[in-house]
Amino acid sequence: MVDIFAVASKKVAALPPALRDDIGFELLERVAAWNELRKKIAEGLADIAAGRVVKAPTVAQVMKEVKRRHAQKKDT
Repeated sequence: MVDIFAVASKKVAALPPALRDDIGFELLERVAAWNELRKKIAEGLADIAAGRVVKAPTVAQVMKEVKRRHAQKKDT
């Protein structure tokens, strides 16, 4: 299997420095967001396991919230 990240890194390395920085900042933001999401999922699962959650949100509610947050990021 091809390591996609390694392929992408080589292609990014050939770009101008300012563009590499922009891509690097975007990547760091995505990694931070991913880690935050994983943390919230773990906390939510722990709450469910401990019986602290009476009703979990529906898929539709979750998607609505994701779209709302995504729209806020685009506007800023």
